[in-house]
Amino acid sequence: MAAPPVSDELGLARARCRELHDRVAASPSLPRQPALRSLLRLVAAELRSAHGAPPATRPEKLLLVFARGVGADPARGLAEEFGAVEIDLLVDFVDEADDDSEDGWVSVSFQPDEDFRSFRAFEIDVAECGDEILSPPPPPLPSPEMEVKEGSLDGEFNVFVGKMKMGSREMVNLDTTALVAIVSGISNGGVIKLMSIPEEETRARFKCNYKFVMDQAHSELQSPIHVELGNAVDGKKCIICETVNSEFKEIVTMCGGPEEQTRANLLLKQLIVVPDSPSARMMDLPTTRKLAMKNKVVFGTGDHWRAPTLTANMGFVRAVSQSGMPLLTLEHKPRALIGFDHEKMILMFLKNMNYKKATF
Repeated sequence: MAAPPVSDELGLARARCRELHDRVAASPSLPRQPALRSLLRLVAAELRSAHGAPPATRPEKLLLVFARGVGADPARGLAEEFGAVEIDLLVDFVDEADDDSEDGWVSVSFQPDEDFRSFRAFEIDVAECGDEILSPPPPPLPSPEMEVKEGSLDGEFNVFVGKMKMGSREMVNLDTTALVAIVSGISNGGVIKLMSIPEEETRARFKCNYKFVMDQAHSELQSPIHVELGNAVDGKKCIICETVNSEFKEIVTMCGGPEEQTRANLLLKQLIVVPDSPSARMMDLPTTRKLAMKNKVVFGTGDHWRAPTLTANMGFVRAVSQSGMPLLTLEHKPRALIGFDHEKMILMFLKNMNYKKATF
């Protein structure tokens, strides 16, 4: 009987190799390949190193990149041992180059060559792979949702409040500067009347804060802040910590006008108040003049819930950045309480025009 052609023997050998490879990949109980064992030991060492880092610089994710691809068995081993999840790391970069920059960022794009056709990347959650739990607790249960009645306050405030969603899984942490900006008379249609009042009267009222307030009024005319704030909270659950809740109430009581106080009461009904629970890595930062304890509690609570903090306090944000700790924040322009209601501002304007209020 004639021997089979060499090409047939080669094909049979390849088929047996593929069968053996598939059987090993499908059987986690079989001994690991030496290369896979080395990879798993390397990943385990990196995770131990990540857990041993100080809280302020401890990474949340471990990223594994295989520029020339990786086989089925290593990918399965990473998923079984460490819960690795494959991600499409290049999806945001593979595109035509764009010379335009946005907010100071440079857009980098490229066309992948043949070497990147097998590119694979995996992400491992560091918090899931150790004894210390860094992941946030379950989301807070929303209190019964209380909707703002149409017509209770007109204008952008109602539009803004309508964008928040208590049932959303995505959260935003608001600090006191954000709450003040939301309810400020400057942000809610009082700019024109404020700027119509004689300068001597506004200077007498705001004293050394006169320029600060008027600069905000001019800023509001150019860029209404409710648009900026609305984009930040659109479709999200908004939380505040107990420190912000008490501080905001005190500030509004002392400095807010009647309409600002009304807006504040309506706003607080749409927010979820969570306990002061700053993250360990935030509290690990030294307390200094720039890193005040109160701010560490406020921003640290947002960090604890993995929610970005909406704030105008960029001094604290810069101080944290200089420490080397990444922090999720959303910046907004500041707005102050002006302490007027529209009726009082109209009366002051009419007084300046030598009119008298009619009584009926």
